[in-house]
Amino acid sequence: VLSLQPTVLTNLGSSALTALNTSVVAALNDAQLGSLGSQQIAALTSSQLVALTTSQASLLTASQAKGLSSTQTLAMETEDLAKLSASAMAALTTTTVAGLDSSHLNSLSTAQVRALVATQVAVPVMYDGVRIEVGYRIDVLVQDVVVVELKAVEALLPIHTAQLLSYLKL
Repeated sequence: VLSLQPTVLTNLGSSALTALNTSVVAALNDAQLGSLGSQQIAALTSSQLVALTTSQASLLTASQAKGLSSTQTLAMETEDLAKLSASAMAALTTTTVAGLDSSHLNSLSTAQVRALVATQVAVPVMYDGVRIEVGYRIDVLVQDVVVVELKAVEALLPIHTAQLLSYLKL
């Protein structure tokens, strides 16, 4: 397998990849690993995925990371998850990261955490048939699911709650 051209690996089916020995997966070179598609990455067993070296895991592209399942992600130790590049982290779906505990999240680098969140997200508004591109701005949006609205006030007022509810309706 190690002498195979990347184009040959691209044509391997999921069952053939799953059957590979963990040490064989760990020995794949950068070009071979880069040739695998997201469905092939999804076919890797948790032990095969964990066997990837830091340099291999950091080479996973965003499209390859989209293939990771929550089972694969949860099986990864904190140091294994920390191997993923920021772009790969950003590509993980909400479902994939939903079960991560604080030990996993604490191991992430600043770049990886930044990849999971977006700040000052413009939210377009439709009013009377007119689209206003930047009607609102969300302070922090986590994985397109969690809205964090930051306030520097002594107490939350009803207007603050109304603002957040408006964002959720959009």
